[in-house]
Amino acid sequence: MAYGRFPTERFYLVGKEIVITESLNDIGEAGMVSSLGIQLARFLHWHQDELALTGRTVLELGAGTGLVSITACLMGAKVIATDRGPVLGSLNHNVLHNTGCAQVSYPIEVRPFEWGVHDAEFHGVHVDVVLASDVVYRQLHAQLLLKTLPELIRGETKLFLCIKPRWNFVREFLLDLGRELDLRLRVLEGADGVRVYEGMQKGCSSWLSENFMEDEDGANDDNTNESCQEDDN
Repeated sequence: MAYGRFPTERFYLVGKEIVITESLNDIGEAGMVSSLGIQLARFLHWHQDELALTGRTVLELGAGTGLVSITACLMGAKVIATDRGPVLGSLNHNVLHNTGCAQVSYPIEVRPFEWGVHDAEFHGVHVDVVLASDVVYRQLHAQLLLKTLPELIRGETKLFLCIKPRWNFVREFLLDLGRELDLRLRVLEGADGVRVYEGMQKGCSSWLSENFMEDEDGANDDNTNESCQEDDN
């Protein structure tokens, strides 16, 4: 498919210009740049020293146009960008355009991953960080992710989830996820409540998740010490 005639969005993140081509075809919202994806990419940009992704394996769920995966790649991560099969053409286009000729440490691996279908293919893949944004816009997605995420988030693996609790089932998803993982609210943006959560396996974090939905006063407190780390240096 020729993507040159489709609209593009430009972003300046981690010292690079990222050009994302949107796909106006039958893949729907997955072919458009998500506002939550932008927020998560900016979170990576703002916290690059803390996250120290160089050489780490990063898995993105629902990568869509690839903005978040490309940002992580430009930070030196080994990125596996995943989405449904029909989305991969558009995703590959943006990945190659932004990293094919760039001096990146590791090329992005693009793979299909349908939650509840391809879960077993990733059981043996160790990842350091799982990224997800705007992935819960149907109740079925919430049900599948509640099964998939705890399988991926084990030991020292961290989750960074950008989400907006715009529907009751999204809020219920967050509460259920907080029973499966230790979660803390890292960012709360704007009147519409866009949030970035950090998550780890139960018992592998130093924060408590019981009140993570209500305790918004500390939403931007990034000074919490973290456990289950290989090295404190």
